[in-house]
Amino acid sequence: MLHFLLWRLGRAALTIALVLVICFVAVRGTGSPVDILYPEDGTPEQRAELEKQWGLDRSLPEQFAVYVANLARGEFGVSIIERRPVIDVYAEKLAPTLQLAGCALVIGIAVGIPLGVLAALRRGRATARLAMALAFTGYAVPHFIIAIVLILVFGYHLNWLPSTGAATPAHYILPAITLALPLIAAIARYMRSTMLDVMSQDYVRTARAKGVREPRIVALHVIRNALLPLITVLGLEVAGLINGSLIVETVFSWPGLGKVLTGSVSRRDFPVLQFGVIAYSAVVVFINLLVDVLYSVADPRVRVEA
Repeated sequence: MLHFLLWRLGRAALTIALVLVICFVAVRGTGSPVDILYPEDGTPEQRAELEKQWGLDRSLPEQFAVYVANLARGEFGVSIIERRPVIDVYAEKLAPTLQLAGCALVIGIAVGIPLGVLAALRRGRATARLAMALAFTGYAVPHFIIAIVLILVFGYHLNWLPSTGAATPAHYILPAITLALPLIAAIARYMRSTMLDVMSQDYVRTARAKGVREPRIVALHVIRNALLPLITVLGLEVAGLINGSLIVETVFSWPGLGKVLTGSVSRRDFPVLQFGVIAYSAVVVFINLLVDVLYSVADPRVRVEA
């Protein structure tokens, strides 16, 4: 187990390091924030002073060395535009993002698992085929397409629900559903597949031969064992929620982390953009690491294969 954990930790650390390098180089390829801050009637001396103030007058390797040294000390920088610590910029927007992702996760699990169970138990019937067709559609359509369709139908034409902001509980409905639909589709598809696999196992046939009632077999043997592989899917889909929230929050003008991150791109706020990309990547890597560890605990064969 220790070897498995160290191997996974090493891969996670390497992934974060690669993201750090790629992000640092890529954001500087978009241009300089001085171009935005520099006044039209300013002098070259003023521009040089701004570049010196933010360390942009140094070479790229020097800037990277300073940034890594600051990260090692727990210093994540100051927003070039807002002139306050990056941590504060993200901290005040964290709650709305977590609330939206939490709502989407609850909806995804509450709808996806029963839908997958229904599709497995009623396989071959029209209702099961319709459910899986909808699941495939929900998984294939991008978040922004779902968001635009929901806004047009329920926000514009029917005028039932608000489509921007987060002032009331009603504002959560459309963005939460937008995030949850691909999650519902993924969970339903995987739950159906694992249930069909479990239902073909010998111990299920033995239980039927002994006269155990079908509802008891489904509840105690089929669903219970089919939920174990779902750990991996849930971990990966939670990571997908994080990535999807960037687009969804932008479309719905949601006051969360996604809006901060996308805004930092247009304003070339390097410290905010770098921290956001690295933090999002670290969360995704951590979730995948946690899934690997939990799955290896549930199924020791995974540690042997690794």
